[in-house]
Amino acid sequence: MSGILGALNAGKTALEANQVGLEVTGNNVANVNTPGYSRQQVVYSNVPTFSHKGFFIGQGVQVSTIQREHDQFLENQLIAKTAEYGFEKAQGNTLSELERIFSIDDDNLSADIGNFFESVQKLSNNPSDKVMRSTVLRKGQNLGTRFNGTADELNRLQDNLSQSIVDKVDGINSSLKKIAELNSRIQTIEATGQSANAQRDNQEALIRDIAQQTGAGVVSSKTGMLSLHLPGGLPLVQGTSASALGYQSAGSSLSLSVDIGGDVKKLTRAQMGGEIRGMLDLREEMIPEIKDNLDRLAYDITQSFNTQHALGMDLEGDAGGEFFTAPPNIGQIAHPSRPEHYDAARNMSIAITDGNRIAAGNTSAPGDNENALALADIYDKKIGEATFATQYGKIASAIGIAKNRNEISVNGAETSMEQVKNLRDSASAVSLDEEMVNLIQFQRSFQSSAKFLSTVDERPIASSIKLRTILLLLALFLIPEINCSKMTCLQTHSMLPEILLPPPIPRCLPLKMNSSGQSRSPLPATAAAAVKKTERPMPMKSEKSSMRWCVLAIPKSPGNIFLAAITTINRLL
Repeated sequence: MSGILGALNAGKTALEANQVGLEVTGNNVANVNTPGYSRQQVVYSNVPTFSHKGFFIGQGVQVSTIQREHDQFLENQLIAKTAEYGFEKAQGNTLSELERIFSIDDDNLSADIGNFFESVQKLSNNPSDKVMRSTVLRKGQNLGTRFNGTADELNRLQDNLSQSIVDKVDGINSSLKKIAELNSRIQTIEATGQSANAQRDNQEALIRDIAQQTGAGVVSSKTGMLSLHLPGGLPLVQGTSASALGYQSAGSSLSLSVDIGGDVKKLTRAQMGGEIRGMLDLREEMIPEIKDNLDRLAYDITQSFNTQHALGMDLEGDAGGEFFTAPPNIGQIAHPSRPEHYDAARNMSIAITDGNRIAAGNTSAPGDNENALALADIYDKKIGEATFATQYGKIASAIGIAKNRNEISVNGAETSMEQVKNLRDSASAVSLDEEMVNLIQFQRSFQSSAKFLSTVDERPIASSIKLRTILLLLALFLIPEINCSKMTCLQTHSMLPEILLPPPIPRCLPLKMNSSGQSRSPLPATAAAAVKKTERPMPMKSEKSSMRWCVLAIPKSPGNIFLAAITTINRLL
């Protein structure tokens, strides 16, 4: 293609290419606040050149593709940082609850322990006082209730963590199916040579969500599909196939599994990551350790106090028995696989209800306080390696340290994640300043292309074509006769070569008859008479730019070229 048609084609392709650029820029601006949206950019290439009179001449521009600004390395880094953040963030709320339960204020378990032994100390000052004896019973009951409530709160925290994990499983499975479906859709779209930009943005958003919850990593295959796997290596998504997480719950126990194409494998904590791993660590490691320390504290108080109490004598002269109910696993009868102190806190309570049964002395004498002094001294004695206050302090301090570490880790993980996100956004997110520059650039290019087409239409060669057409039509004007035997509607564009008479087809020349039947048009009388004879109306120009124009109802003969000449000259002049 060369000459005027080549120039027109170059202008047309430029208009189309710049129109695509404007549309893509507008889409970028519209999605500036869309989370996870990657900026799109038009990739242009020139239309292959051709040889014309010894020169290679370009034929315009074409849109090769609409590419998505993306850095896979930064995306993988963001996925890893998101998993770390999910792990730390998931522990924050539970650690705050533990810190509340084992607080260090004046109203905590340690205070109740101190209040109980303080009431025993006061009883030693007046061992026969019934009010003091009732106070010891009440303080002992309060201590047991506090241990019971603390143990129950720990159990509730475990149950809540289990429920949170179970709730996440269903959502994770749904997202895994969507990722596999998007793999299939992306492969189908890109196989046709198109760009699946929106689908890849949606897929990466789902992958980041899965990574935050499970710590999953991502691998890109040669076909462009993404595969997900757990930190332990077990697959979650392989191509267009998605695995399914499952759980088994029995009482307070909870176990997770993954179904890989019908092969069910049990999951351990080490094979998980993200939020689920953070919650499992608390549920299966930290909270059981706290419960064990709490049970040991309750067991030590119960056993040491009961042992000393049994050595004294009450006001009725009977030997002192158990003040607190014995722990349920004494002798490991109830739970052979558990230690003796197992579940001691949840079952701690006083065994007597009558104040006279408190063995405050070594005899039944009203003023004997020997055993009450010995009972009060238990509070400051080390049971094992620590006193009761020290044991509680270790529990509270361990929780406080964990909570403080978690806050630092959450802030650090969040900062790292935001830094990587900013790096990724700098490479792939929408910048309104850049889009405004692109918008002006495409707008100016579009206007320049339109101006180019207008200039081509006004080139001297166009005037030369008009002149040649007029000369030909003047020659045809010499045809003197028209045979009026048959009438037809003329298509003028078929009468002359297209290079001489390019569309649009010239407007019809109106023809009117006067009262005497004489034509007021420049047509010969024979043609005017034919029009009068047929009394057919003069067709006028169509509203649309149609290629079919009815010049005049005239006979279909060589003379009709004359009419075409007249109407064409009317337009060109």
